[in-house]
Amino acid sequence: MFDTLFLTYVSIIIIFELAGQYLFKRFHINKGASHILIVLGMLSFSISSFFVFKILKYGTLGITNIIWHLVHFLAIFLIGYYVFGEKLTTTQGIAVLFGIISIVMFMLNDV
Repeated sequence: MFDTLFLTYVSIIIIFELAGQYLFKRFHINKGASHILIVLGMLSFSISSFFVFKILKYGTLGITNIIWHLVHFLAIFLIGYYVFGEKLTTTQGIAVLFGIISIVMFMLNDV
């Protein structure tokens, strides 16, 4: 299920989704930010959507989406924490830990 092309598509999806969310966040925290950030963010999500279409031929719809979303959410957490200084509550930290465990469990299923 997880060949090189699948992992490449997941990586591309995550990179462009992260770029889109980063650009949207930058627009909201910077007073007077250029609206080009919105356009670039929308373009990033559009590119991501194309690769979502491409990845649907791999495995089951549910598992494929869960894996990419868990990795995406973990990456968003890291960007929020390290780039924007966002903090987590203890409960949210535990939820992130469960997300990491879930990713490992999904990936081990194919071993």
